[in-house]
Order: sequence, then structure tokens, then C-alpha cells
Amino acid sequence: MSETAQIVLVSVITVLTIVLALVGLQLVFIFRSVRSTISRVNGVLDDARNVTSKFSHSTDSLSGALVGLKAVLSLISSVQHKKGDD
Repeated sequence: MSETAQIVLVSVITVLTIVLALVGLQLVFIFRSVRSTISRVNGVLDDARNVTSKFSHSTDSLSGALVGLKAVLSLISSVQHKKGDD
């Protein structure tokens, strides 16, 4: 091989090595960013689950209170009907 071909080959290999190293470094930064983003999304989803769970518990409590109120009103109504029959 001629000396110029060897120089060109070595310089191409060197440039490709540097480019691939930079691409690998950029991939590391991208993966860190993706991991951070996924962590934040996971936190948001956990917060949303907590909010919906609390909302569900509050609606269950409200439903129970309304059922109790309905039972009390039914009892009062039946007592008034019995007084009216006497």
C-alpha cells in the first residue's frame, strides 16, 4: 500500500472513532433524560391515582351518608303515618 492510502485510512478510522464516541456520549445523555422523564411521569401517575382514590372514598362516604339520611326520613315518614292512623 502506498503511504497516502495508509494516512487516509488511519485518519478515516480516527474520525469514525471520534464520531462514534460522541454518538455514544449523546446516547448516554438521552437515556438519562428519558429516565428522568419517566420518573416524573411515574410521579404524576402516582399523584393522579391518589387523587382518584381520595375522590372515590369521598363519594363512597357521601353515598353512605345519603343512604343513612334516606333511612332516617323513611323512619320518620313511617312514624308519622302510624300517628295519623291512630
